[in-house]
Amino acid sequence: CESDPCQNNGDCLNKLFRYDCECQFDYTGVNCERDCSRQLDVVFVLDISGSVEDEYRLVITFAKQVVYGLNMNIGTRVGTITYSDDVNGEFFMNTYSTKEEVLNGLNFYHRGGKTNTQSALNRMRTEQFTTKNGDRTGVRNVAIVVTDGYSNIREDKTVPEAKAAKDQGIEVYVVALGEGPNFKEVNDMSSDPDSDYVYQLKEFSDIEETADQLLDELCQ
Repeated sequence: CESDPCQNNGDCLNKLFRYDCECQFDYTGVNCERDCSRQLDVVFVLDISGSVEDEYRLVITFAKQVVYGLNMNIGTRVGTITYSDDVNGEFFMNTYSTKEEVLNGLNFYHRGGKTNTQSALNRMRTEQFTTKNGDRTGVRNVAIVVTDGYSNIREDKTVPEAKAAKDQGIEVYVVALGEGPNFKEVNDMSSDPDSDYVYQLKEFSDIEETADQLLDELCQ
């Protein structure tokens, strides 16, 4: 904390080999740099079907970067689903109440396998966004789907499942992974317009910029 990294009157806490910033009410981010006064119910839907460990780390690190920018001080809640052949890890929006708990919870076993996006979208809609699992009336429902768009298990159901979520009032953001994602599936899954709801994450060096772009949209 010697460099006084916390902005906007945030309090710096020395931790082992790192620091944490405790932010004032409307501010969030690693250094309390972001003004975010929007209360949200957010569910990440994370494709960890890739066989390469770096792809898994890219997905998880991106999700954590976004969580840092969400304002849980004002009641934003976060749930998560990870999937490959099927849903293989999750926590609900009422499982954790602090940002630190959510960040610690974003550690899942990397299985690899096929890509069953339709199953994850169905579970997101029917299990995550429910009152018993933390969804709230009158709070903006946001799904953040991180995938390359190449679903290959019952792929004919992927876009209809996304449409059912949108018809239920869930805003669907899609972060397209890699250099050559399947933008046809990505754009068909996302809410409209695509210019507001679709982002591309090519590599680790893009994580901060892409997360900031998404957070700008979520917090406005």
